[in-house]
Amino acid sequence: MADPEVLTVLVVADRPEKVPEFQEALAAEGVSVLCAQGAAEGWKLVEKARPSLVVLDFDLSDDKSLSLCSRIRAHPAAGATPILVVVEKGRPGDKEKGFAAKADACLGRPFQAQELKLWVRALLRRARVNEKAGGVLRAEDFVVDPQSRTVTAGERLIRDLTKKEFDLLYELVRCRPRVLSKQFIMSSLWRSVMRDNTVEVHVRNLRGKLGDAASRIVTVPKAGYRFQ
Repeated sequence: MADPEVLTVLVVADRPEKVPEFQEALAAEGVSVLCAQGAAEGWKLVEKARPSLVVLDFDLSDDKSLSLCSRIRAHPAAGATPILVVVEKGRPGDKEKGFAAKADACLGRPFQAQELKLWVRALLRRARVNEKAGGVLRAEDFVVDPQSRTVTAGERLIRDLTKKEFDLLYELVRCRPRVLSKQFIMSSLWRSVMRDNTVEVHVRNLRGKLGDAASRIVTVPKAGYRFQ
C-alpha cells in the first residue's frame, strides 16, 4: 500500500531519454516519481494517481502538452495541481505559451538538478498548504476562500463578487506576483472572446468592491494585471 505521506511527482515527457534526469534529480527528495511518455499516457496517470505535482517536458511547438496542461486545469478534482513546464531557454515564446496554459512555473532547459529540486520543493510546499486549507489562498491579511466564494480583506468580509470577479481575483492571488495578461484572462480564465474594454470594466468593478484593498491589484502597462 502506498504511503499517504509520500507526495507523487508525475513527469510527462515527449521522449523517453528525457526521463532519467528527473528520476536522478528527485531520487533523494523523498517523493514518488511516476513517468509517462506522451500526453495521452500522462492524462491517464493524472486521473488514476492524482499526483501532487505534474512536470511537463515537451517541445511546446507540439500543442499536445499545452492541451494536457489546460485539461488538468479544467479537471474538477485535479485542477489545483501545481504544473511545472520545461521550456527551451533560447525560445522565450515558450514561457508565454506555458503560462497561457495556466502552468505555475516554467523551468528553462538545460537546467541544473538543484534548480529543478528547488522548484519541486516550492511547488510541493504550495500543494501541501492548499490541500490543508481546502484551496484557501492567503496573502498577509487577505484571504480568498473558494468554498464560500468570499474574500476577507483585513477585518472586512466581501461576499458580493460576481463569478468572473471572484475567478479573476482568485487567479491573481494564486499566481502572484506573476502578471496576467488581458488575453489570458479572457480566453483561458473566462473562456470568452476578447471584446474592447471588458477586462478593464471587470477590474474596475472588482477594485470598487475591495475598498481599501483595491490598490493590491496593480495595472502593469501593456502587460496586464498582478496582485501585490
